[in-house]
Amino acid sequence: MSSFQPLKVADPVAEHEKYKKLAETKFNELFQNNGEKIFFTEFKVLIMRLVGKDMLKPDERNAAIKQLQPFELFAKGLNLHNKDLTSLWSAMHQAEKGDATKFIRLIDVIVAEAISDNKK
Repeated sequence: MSSFQPLKVADPVAEHEKYKKLAETKFNELFQNNGEKIFFTEFKVLIMRLVGKDMLKPDERNAAIKQLQPFELFAKGLNLHNKDLTSLWSAMHQAEKGDATKFIRLIDVIVAEAISDNKK
């Protein structure tokens, strides 16, 4: 006779839903309380990864755009209205359509600012 008895959950579907709702509630609290801080921290990490990348090279520019795209959605989800970010998203969309001039210039400025802030 074994003393091991598996844990029995009365209603596994209800238990799953309970934890799913709890996770969603906790995520929403985190998002509301710390979303902007998380956004800018992660955004700066991405910008620092762009240091040394040549935005004149289409493959490097396209990689940067792909990495930036989720941040646009994140900013919209936070209802972040920031003139600089709005300009970046607009330039990013122009670059996707073939005119990368403004995007290249903005990325250069943002990277230079990030490097300068990092030295402080």
